[in-house]
Amino acid sequence: MFVMVWCIFFEKTINDIFIMAVTKNEEPTLTHNGKTYNVSELPESTQKQLMNVKIAESEIRRLQMQLAIAQTAHSAYQQALIELLPAE
Repeated sequence: MFVMVWCIFFEKTINDIFIMAVTKNEEPTLTHNGKTYNVSELPESTQKQLMNVKIAESEIRRLQMQLAIAQTAHSAYQQALIELLPAE
């Protein structure tokens, strides 16, 4: 049996997909174009694709955090470089 529990709202996805489960006791649902589906009632292939979407969204968030770290480091290195330049 395929069981998933989400507390994530994908509010700005390309196809306006909303996945919602507030507590572990609630049935996860997926809403697309105003129609709501119980995830457990979807075919296994659909559930796998939904998991792929979730994994991809998670990887995007991870990469965004890494980019923010790199941008912060870049700014700090750039400022240190400017401070080390000889005065004119």
